[in-house]
Amino acid sequence: MNPLLLAPLLLTALAQDSEPPPLADYFGFSGFDVMPIGDDPGPMLVVDLNNDGLDDIVVANNHRSRIEVFQQRPNASPDDPVEIPRDINEFPDHWRFERLFVPVSDVISAIAAHDLDGDGLLDLLTGGAPGRVTFLRQTSPGKFKSEAKRDIRKLAASTAAFSLVDMSGNGKPDLVSIVGGEPAIWPVEGFSLGPSTTYPAGASMLGVVPADYDGDGMMDLAGISPDDAAPVRIWFGRRGDDGVEPGAQAIFEMPPIIEFEALGAQEGTRVAVIERNARRVVLYELKQEAVESGGDREVAFTVHGFPDPGKRGRAWTVVDVDGDGRTDVVAADTKSNALAVYRQSDAGDLTAVQSSPSLSEIDAVAAVPKSETRPAELLVLSSKEGVVGRTPLGPGELPFPTPIKVTAGYEPVAMNVVTVGDTPHAAIINVKKRDYLLDLIDLDTTESRSIDLGSLSRKPNHLQSVDVDQDGHEDIIILTPERPMMLLLADASEDEGFKLLEKKDMAQYGLVDSASANNIATLDVNDDGTDELLIADGNFVRAVSFVQDGEAGGWRVIRQFNADDPDSDLVAVTPLGQRLVAADKAGDRLLVFEPDDEGERWQQSETLRIRGFTPGPLATGRFNGDVPGILTVGEDGFAVIPLGGQRRTLQEVGTWKSSLDGHIPHELAIGDINADGYGDMVALDAGEQMMELFTFDETGEMLHATGFQIYESQLFHGGEGREYQPRQIAIADVSGDGKHDIVMLVHDRIVVYVE
Repeated sequence: MNPLLLAPLLLTALAQDSEPPPLADYFGFSGFDVMPIGDDPGPMLVVDLNNDGLDDIVVANNHRSRIEVFQQRPNASPDDPVEIPRDINEFPDHWRFERLFVPVSDVISAIAAHDLDGDGLLDLLTGGAPGRVTFLRQTSPGKFKSEAKRDIRKLAASTAAFSLVDMSGNGKPDLVSIVGGEPAIWPVEGFSLGPSTTYPAGASMLGVVPADYDGDGMMDLAGISPDDAAPVRIWFGRRGDDGVEPGAQAIFEMPPIIEFEALGAQEGTRVAVIERNARRVVLYELKQEAVESGGDREVAFTVHGFPDPGKRGRAWTVVDVDGDGRTDVVAADTKSNALAVYRQSDAGDLTAVQSSPSLSEIDAVAAVPKSETRPAELLVLSSKEGVVGRTPLGPGELPFPTPIKVTAGYEPVAMNVVTVGDTPHAAIINVKKRDYLLDLIDLDTTESRSIDLGSLSRKPNHLQSVDVDQDGHEDIIILTPERPMMLLLADASEDEGFKLLEKKDMAQYGLVDSASANNIATLDVNDDGTDELLIADGNFVRAVSFVQDGEAGGWRVIRQFNADDPDSDLVAVTPLGQRLVAADKAGDRLLVFEPDDEGERWQQSETLRIRGFTPGPLATGRFNGDVPGILTVGEDGFAVIPLGGQRRTLQEVGTWKSSLDGHIPHELAIGDINADGYGDMVALDAGEQMMELFTFDETGEMLHATGFQIYESQLFHGGEGREYQPRQIAIADVSGDGKHDIVMLVHDRIVVYVE
């Protein structure tokens, strides 16, 4: 047993006529109760388990393979007789509680409680290794039966990531936890779990805290990644087809944290954190503010997760899917062999993903604008199945793609929509053994022609139409990973209207050697009425064109725009009106370039820092109603950065730091300790073994009331030691007097400070 000396405490209120009494005088503890359990107890939960109006203490005793319930006795007195246990290895009951044992067969890392069968008694749900969830039904007061078990691969149940909450607003509980580092929600029906919904975060989550953070009456979900540059991510609730659902992920930057707690408030929910390095207790409040414009700045952004996170080279596009004039997003879901559609709602936000069955392992998607003879549609390529299909766009589920006929004996490997003679064509690169050709198919008439590309050692992965020689006719560039670019130059004298150029046919080829599927775009940068080809590479964006010189031709640089930081790593570029935006992967930021007043010199004019999300391929448009914005795609999801309107921020509204050098706060608990109608907060310290009490006035200001030492231990004195103690805390009335007490799990026992 660990050596432990508890220090008794009595705080007595002192009436003073001249000035208000100190805050400490509003808190008084009449003593403390100690209930030994055994080695390494926990986790702990405080709830009214048997619906008698009295809070009970539930704690796991993994060392003895059981849950111990300290059921509060009504009208208990110290003079009540206490039954002596028959087993000499068992501790006697405390006069205030009846001690009940619930045997379990699995290690318990987390406990939640809810009346799952509607009989008025709370049932228990436990989580632990090896990813097991167990339903314990309370058949009668204090009697439990194992009702069902469910194994969930990569479940990370803990006291910070395991709760039963009505997330959807339908009056039924949902289990909220973490699977594989991502928040996950399961609907609970009786003693069974429904199918889960996961929310890719882009960082490994260690905690999930449901609460209504913005005060709109809908549950939100906060995910905590303590050491990330943006440790707090909140999925704000929104109305969906099946009730309330977590929306897009909002990312909030702050220093690394070791604790996060939601505080109830009149308007929305504030949060309290403990900073790891500064060891400060910090209070934040969620507020709305206008989006900044211009200069070097942090930007607010939301992240929409992909159903199949972790995929590189994802096929995606932005397009008005249902013809309502709003920009939507479509991405390949290779895990489900489907198209993931993110439609923009009337409110101007992208809704939850809607899935439409499609080809297997989609390699490419491309949008086709509507014409007089056909609706807008989507082209979809699956090289695995050897099919390019056409999918009409519209409301609801998208139809399964209808195959497009390609040259017989060949299979498609790359595809895009290109413009030939002002008409959209499907440009499909096909292969037979090592021989490649390009099919150009008029999407209005279905007429086609084929262009021989010769024998290639590696299959191309991207093609795009660009008027590189600025003669008014669209050319086609063909890109292959780790191989030189190929160029189909529009030439009416050729049989199929294009002349094939390879590296040897293009002088100064090194100027464009870095071009790839994701780092090219087009824009007229010198105001001559024709677009140049843009290539982002290293710390610059280069605008180039191809110049014909008799039979030969070569590349030349029209403009080059260098980033201010030479260590930048620009991996994508796209037009932003008459400006450019480039993705700097090295700095997790977007760089905006624009010309001077004369239009001659381009330079970096803005820096948009998006810490917590690594930028990739880019698009611009109106993804939030009428507000212009930027979209950037990562492996787990895409981020939308609005360039106007309002944004949510967590603003620091209160701080506290101990004057003691050895102070190490590590745990927070919220409640009204002295029943005065004002919220209180307790912080535990592992360095000096202190308990700090805070209260909040009518304005919500955080005030430090008092602090005192809980215990002394040679193991922990003057330093962090080998573990944080006390390791869990709750504020609840476990003494039956209507006042909230402080319940702590310390070493091998429960300690209750009785208010």
